[in-house]
Amino acid sequence: MLESLPSEESLSLRAVAREAGVSAPSIYLHFPDKGALVSAVLATRFAELERALTLSAAGAPSPAAELRARCEAYCAYAEQNPGNYRVMFAAVPSDDRPEDAVPGTEMVRRLGELAIRAGATGEPLRVGTLLWCGLHGIVALRESKPLFPWPARDELVALLIGSVTGRRE
Repeated sequence: MLESLPSEESLSLRAVAREAGVSAPSIYLHFPDKGALVSAVLATRFAELERALTLSAAGAPSPAAELRARCEAYCAYAEQNPGNYRVMFAAVPSDDRPEDAVPGTEMVRRLGELAIRAGATGEPLRVGTLLWCGLHGIVALRESKPLFPWPARDELVALLIGSVTGRRE
């Protein structure tokens, strides 16, 4: 439901219950409030994205090859699942949790670790955040500016990785 709504504010637990075919009070047995439901959706979608990245990188012969496969898979996931992707980056979990428990943090850290193993320098979460910003920019800008003369997506990904790791392929 979230992916078809303009924002998470438009979602109601009553509507979720109606869509699920259950009574409204039964939703509260699983989620104390809408924020908890949104957090669960985010965790589920980020786990789905992480599975896609892991599958894409299976058997990669080097950290650089794994990093590129994961980055290309990130962009492919966003393009193939635009509603889910929008929810993942527009919805805000409202529950309090430590920084490393925020959905997506571990994925970003893993990208940073791979980038460092491929030649980047710095702290993994910071390096991964830089990569993530670049990947999100590639996805968001290509979607919002389709008439711009974009290079191929995978070429942009390779340029991004090269700028972070210092390696040119």
